[in-house]
Amino acid sequence: MDSDLTVVSLLDAELKDQAIAAQREDPAARAWRRLGAALRRPELARAGTIVAAAIFPVTLVALWQLVAEREWVSPLILPPPALVAQTLRELWGDGTIQTNLAVSAARVARGFGTGAAAGLVLGTSSRPSSPCTRSTSWPGSRSSSWSSGSTSR
Repeated sequence: MDSDLTVVSLLDAELKDQAIAAQREDPAARAWRRLGAALRRPELARAGTIVAAAIFPVTLVALWQLVAEREWVSPLILPPPALVAQTLRELWGDGTIQTNLAVSAARVARGFGTGAAAGLVLGTSSRPSSPCTRSTSWPGSRSSSWSSGSTSR
């Protein structure tokens, strides 16, 4: 019981010291500490992440608009974002984009399939060369320097 009372009194003293330090603390520092604690709450942390993730694309589009508006780069090279969005809407509406995306996806799938099949055939049909079988142990190889215990090369 005595040790329990000692622990409780130590905790009370520590809490009292923290309360006194908090009262002496600079109001701006206290506000920043409270803001940090609030932002660590899960729902606010998620919102902060979303805002932070949106800053880069928004800044990029604003810079794009500024460059296009001031014509620092030719409009033939870098058209304004509004024109790009309008063209995207038109092409989506008449189905041109969907058709082109389907053709591109088919090309990617065909290329991947061809490469994977060629790699599989070449990989399974090749055997380790004789220098490899002398220096390392391959499954199924009988004459290996590791399995025979020989140290000569």
